[in-house]
Amino acid sequence: MKSGRLNELIESLAPLLSADANLKGMTLRLSLEEGLPEIPLDVKEIKRLILNLASNGMHAMEEGGILTIATSRRENSVEMRIADTGVGMDEQH
Repeated sequence: MKSGRLNELIESLAPLLSADANLKGMTLRLSLEEGLPEIPLDVKEIKRLILNLASNGMHAMEEGGILTIATSRRENSVEMRIADTGVGMDEQH
């Protein structure tokens, strides 16, 4: 792991995610808190995590859906949230 900025990593993936969303008739929204500190990151793994969660979210939504990636500071940590406007999973899953 190396010290890095989560927001910069997300912003580097945004063009790819936005293009994928646009092709599917969806929207990507970023809500990234400014001034977050550097944190220890495994860049390759975090990129894979974001891409997988975004892909899963887009598969769960219909055209017109919105995928949101947000970051914020929580006491002594940095938090990332990925949310979609899909219908969710049924109780069995």
